[in-house]
Amino acid sequence: MVNYLATSQEKQELLTQFQALDLNGDGRLSREELIIGYSKVMSYSDAEIEVDKLMKQIDQDGNGSIDYSEFVLATFNKVKLIEDKRLEQAFKLFDKDGSGTISIDEIKQIFGQNSQVSEKVWKDLIQEVDQNGDGQIEFKEFKEIIVKAIQNTNETDDIKK
Repeated sequence: MVNYLATSQEKQELLTQFQALDLNGDGRLSREELIIGYSKVMSYSDAEIEVDKLMKQIDQDGNGSIDYSEFVLATFNKVKLIEDKRLEQAFKLFDKDGSGTISIDEIKQIFGQNSQVSEKVWKDLIQEVDQNGDGQIEFKEFKEIIVKAIQNTNETDDIKK
């Protein structure tokens, strides 16, 4: 979702930061790479402590490294993500036909028409978000689900601390 809500400049800055830390270029930040990065602005022992805390909070899949999506979620300012202007821009990206609502077909276009996802899964997704039962997602419904998802991410972050 950050991909739809962040500006090109913000995404480029995050990518640049990630690549600067990813010393071996494997697309993952290891504990060692993070310690090297952090030790540029603090002592090595303080860097180890900070990185260990960070790994507990950010390493969502528990594989001992931080991939780019985990990095972006942890780094990007979540308050900025839910500004109305950004949400409206994201909504317009999903609303391909400009109707003011998002249909199942538009969601399929975004997430891949040829995926192995069954029609029932798509319909269940719409039903979960569609509060008025019209089979479409309106901006208000879209905004509520995004805010809820970001709040859930914040709660998960708080639990891990």
